[in-house]
Amino acid sequence: MKKWMFIIILGGLLLIPLPTYAKALPKLYFEGDLSSLKTKKDNTKVTIRYTSDSINLEGYAKIKLQGHSSLDYEKKNYNIEFYQDEDLTNQQKVDFGWGAQSKYCLKANWIDKTHARNIVTARLVQEVEQKYNLLNDTPHNGTIDGFPIEIYLNDEFLGLYTLNIPKGAWQFNMDENNPNHIVLSAEDWSNAACFKEEAKDLNSSWALEVGEENEATLEKLNRVIRFVINSSDQEFKEQFSSYFNLDAVLNYYVLTQYGLLCDNVAKNMLLVTYDGEIWYPVLYDLDTAWGSSSSGLETVHYESTKDIANNQLFERLEKNFPNELANRYFALKKEIFTKEHVLNLFNEFEKSIPKESFQKEQERWTDIPGFSVEQIASFIDVRTPIVDKFFYDLYTDEIKVEVVYEENKNGTVTARLVSNREDVSLWKNNKTSYDYEHTFTKEGTYTFYYQDGNGNRNSITATTSGNVLTSSSESYDFLLLGLFGILIFSILFYGIRRRIRYI
Repeated sequence: MKKWMFIIILGGLLLIPLPTYAKALPKLYFEGDLSSLKTKKDNTKVTIRYTSDSINLEGYAKIKLQGHSSLDYEKKNYNIEFYQDEDLTNQQKVDFGWGAQSKYCLKANWIDKTHARNIVTARLVQEVEQKYNLLNDTPHNGTIDGFPIEIYLNDEFLGLYTLNIPKGAWQFNMDENNPNHIVLSAEDWSNAACFKEEAKDLNSSWALEVGEENEATLEKLNRVIRFVINSSDQEFKEQFSSYFNLDAVLNYYVLTQYGLLCDNVAKNMLLVTYDGEIWYPVLYDLDTAWGSSSSGLETVHYESTKDIANNQLFERLEKNFPNELANRYFALKKEIFTKEHVLNLFNEFEKSIPKESFQKEQERWTDIPGFSVEQIASFIDVRTPIVDKFFYDLYTDEIKVEVVYEENKNGTVTARLVSNREDVSLWKNNKTSYDYEHTFTKEGTYTFYYQDGNGNRNSITATTSGNVLTSSSESYDFLLLGLFGILIFSILFYGIRRRIRYI
């Protein structure tokens, strides 16, 4: 809520909005020694104290290194598990806003000095998944979430971090005792990770995050890989829903293209199933996004749209579901994939971190790389028309635009313009708008205007006459046909009456 300052001036009061400042961040204090952590298998015990406006706790924690390539960075990521006792036998569950849980991830965000890319991109993904009712029974629709904190080691500032939902069973609301609850993580760009050959095990190209490491689990993975490799195009389209959730795959594809998530085409993909048969690809580890390279030292080519085809699943998706892909992108472009919305998410996150915290981070880690939110804005300006054209060119369906009518209880008639393609901008009164319906209170006509994704404009006229109405499922063409029939009937009937009179 904005605060205001009142200044008395001659003739009245002047209201001036006061600047808003970010609250002090939560702080997590470690007492112990982290120098023994050399690999992801190592762990150590520390005493912890956490303080914030809403939560204060003390206890113990087990800490391990987290990540892959990030293990080589000077500033480390950690997985942390809270305990009540020094022997680490009684877990301490804490609710940071997603439900009570004892395990969390502490992200250093080394390649992103804004600390925003991973969290904000995940929030954008969550909005998309939520729109299509995917993974609704999980803490954040299957994606991670987090918030910035300061971490101290033995009273010395260790760095600015984000405390995140961890990868694993809790992220997906899974029962680890159910053999069909499985999460797999693609570890590289190998043929197996790109759905070009079967996986040989569950600890190389694909790593097991949740589930039982056995032949049965491996076979469940290879079943879907074989489908991608061996199915004909007709089988791929007709049987796709027996192997993958189509909405989840469409979302993964368009998000990867729009945000240029080049580190998620194969490596970092999570494959998730609850029945051992239908799989959901889920985006994870999203800091290499919005034009930043995986090092954070340089930008990538904003124009690239072909990297995703290196994954055979997506290559075949393009070929067999082109209209579905294009419609998904243009539908999301109307609300979620907009420059204003994306930048609002990034700016709000950046504003949540006090300048003092950024300053301490810069002093502690002088070489931390990354790019600003302004770079993201420039990226969107360049990227959007390129991706628009890419998805427009995928369409194979011709545009069909029609008017459908619905008779209302109060006697009025609502005419609505509809199209089979989401790239069609539905206009009203020749002005850009998504208000594409008109209610008739009396007989008349109304002209709708529309434009396709390539800038071609056209119009169509809705008509009502007397009590002649169509149902909500009938189109404008049927109404014209009905009106034409009535006109012919009237002419013939009038002619017959005249002949009878003269006889």
